[in-house]
Amino acid sequence: MNDRTGGTRNAVWVLGAAGRTGRAVARQLHEFGLPLVLAGHDRASLQALATALDEAPRVFVGTLEETLAELAHWAPSVVFNTVGPFDATALRVARACPPGTHYVDVSAELPAAQAILAMDDEARATGRVLVTGAGFGVLATESVALQLCAGRPPAARVRVDAMASLDIEAGRVGRSLAATGIGSAVLGGREVRQGRLVQAPIARLPRRLTSPDGDVVGTASGATSELLAAWRASGAPEVLAATGLVPTAGLAHALLPALSALVRLPGVAPFAVRGVARIPLRAQARPRAHSWAHARIEWPDGEVREGWLRAGDAMEFTVGAAAGVIRRLVQGEGQPGAYTPGALFGPELAEEAGGRLITTSPRAEQLQDSAASTGGRQMFTNTAAWFTPGRADLKVEAAPYTPPRAHEIVVRTHAVSINPVDWLLPYIGRFAYPWLRSRTVAGTDLAGEVVEVGPEVTRFRVGDRVLALAVGTEKSRNAPAEGAFQQYAVVLDHLTSPIPDGLSYEQAAVLPLGLSTAASGLFQKDQLALAYPSASPEPTGQTLLVWGGATSVGSNAIQLAVAAGYEVVTTASPRNFDYVKALGASQAFDYRSKTVVPDLIAALRGKTLAGALAIATGSATPCLEVVRACTGRRFVSTASTPVSFEALAQRPRSPLLLPRLMAGMVAGLLAQTLRARRGGTATKAIWGGSLMNDEVGPLIFETFLPAALAEGRYMAAPEPQVVGHGLEAVQRGFEVQRQGVSARKVVVSLE
Repeated sequence: MNDRTGGTRNAVWVLGAAGRTGRAVARQLHEFGLPLVLAGHDRASLQALATALDEAPRVFVGTLEETLAELAHWAPSVVFNTVGPFDATALRVARACPPGTHYVDVSAELPAAQAILAMDDEARATGRVLVTGAGFGVLATESVALQLCAGRPPAARVRVDAMASLDIEAGRVGRSLAATGIGSAVLGGREVRQGRLVQAPIARLPRRLTSPDGDVVGTASGATSELLAAWRASGAPEVLAATGLVPTAGLAHALLPALSALVRLPGVAPFAVRGVARIPLRAQARPRAHSWAHARIEWPDGEVREGWLRAGDAMEFTVGAAAGVIRRLVQGEGQPGAYTPGALFGPELAEEAGGRLITTSPRAEQLQDSAASTGGRQMFTNTAAWFTPGRADLKVEAAPYTPPRAHEIVVRTHAVSINPVDWLLPYIGRFAYPWLRSRTVAGTDLAGEVVEVGPEVTRFRVGDRVLALAVGTEKSRNAPAEGAFQQYAVVLDHLTSPIPDGLSYEQAAVLPLGLSTAASGLFQKDQLALAYPSASPEPTGQTLLVWGGATSVGSNAIQLAVAAGYEVVTTASPRNFDYVKALGASQAFDYRSKTVVPDLIAALRGKTLAGALAIATGSATPCLEVVRACTGRRFVSTASTPVSFEALAQRPRSPLLLPRLMAGMVAGLLAQTLRARRGGTATKAIWGGSLMNDEVGPLIFETFLPAALAEGRYMAAPEPQVVGHGLEAVQRGFEVQRQGVSARKVVVSLE
């Protein structure tokens, strides 16, 4: 029966609010000032909880089915599910959430996590964020793994151990907890082997761990969702998740595989659930002062890292984690999709929940001390502006100092510049950079001083002043150590150029990505494939159209094309005509003019077109019209999208805005492709970082740019607009860039 004493739209619905977890999280959310609906089937307990809270929240009494039927009507902001067993409820509850309603659970059950994470595409399409495992086991172990894996390639082998310590309340085990435990026994063990989730014996590989404060805890493998979280965090093909809840010695450990086989027999599991549910529990203080999570990670190169997370009562940690996730979702943080909590909000979520990450083992500290005392490699203290997928704000905090490998150098960053992709990353990263599953260091443009060179580097030495394209967010690198927004960044030597003494770091920092994107579009074989630039170019007799000449990419495209022997015709606003002509353009046209397309066609009449470079939003369509009407190569390289994503940064915004924009982009690209085919033209999108894998990267950064800058044949354009100093100012740079700049590039000085 439904007892609706009121309903609240956009509230947080707590399902199972009368249970221990539901009660505690409801109290925390109430302290946050969030509107609540307490849902469950125990009227007296729900009303008692509501009365205990000031400004009593609303109550809904009914079965789970009746509760789910109400969700579409009330459109909650978040539905928090504490009703077990989660392998029976998680998917039902998540699918009952209407578009725009987020879902959070505290499940550690592997089948439930698999079901929720498999809803990723559905969640993105409906503007929902689904978070499974917002409790101690998953978040604690996942956070240690994420912290250890930061700045490293995919691991080879991982083991995580969850060792919860919590107070026991007097009462009975209860059906939900009993069903969860028996369900785990029925499932048996699971591991990741050779990149696949496979069946394994339960309680395999028992071990006794000694924590940093001397606690000794036994763990053994099980089949929990910690396994999935660690697998996703590390990318390792071999993963094992162990728990302190599984017997590790004695008769219980020996009989566990046989008991697991027994409960899989028909009819045995329901009988076992009923029996276990009736077992009485006495109030008992937690066995240890701390709960611990541990991870040991090995890499193919032989490196091994171990780390710990220390928390107090595991239930208190779970309450803090779940409430923290819910509050962030209510505040509009988090990109639509399905996640484990650390993958969405980073390891700092675990610290906010009361955990402390201890990711440097005493042995590692001894090795560092030994290296320092024996005159080994100088150790630098690094700091970075960390980006967490789904979060618009950066977090400035410590980062590992990563020494260079072959063909890499470490640069002490003195200046960075901001590109549109930097502030858009929290909003479009899920689509454009799906491999960025955990927090990282973004940024592509930097200038600074070389502090360390790796093996086989011959062009640079310590102390050299350089600019570089940082490629840490590229799929093939995916390494926080290689992002620009940090004090010490690892860069590739063939994407690095020396800078002359007369060029400031702030001026040099404007170049890398704009230069790389322009060069990729102009010179790559599957793009415009123009002749290469040189100090004394031979005129080609051809003309290039650059739409958006005053942009960062356009400023470089004009100079590169002229240095390769081409005439350049461009578009810009009238106030920037002199600027683009100073870069080398022969003619400039107002891109906002209603007659700009026929004007360009008329200006290009009698000339041989080398193709077009479309840079500004929506510029591919007019470029296609122009090249179709001209003589020469009918090809458009595009560094633009059909729609603008600027509305994503506005608050408040509809959760369906991003899906609508993505649909508009797909439709625009399809229309663009069809238009090109009908007109006998071709078009191809540019990816600025792709030149790291072909001859164009060394051509620009090794052969052309160093001499061109030193001899004054190439301008560091556009002009830098310095908006602040220090990594904390990068966030300010995002806002300035989002608001728009003209013939300028936003720069942050780190000096």
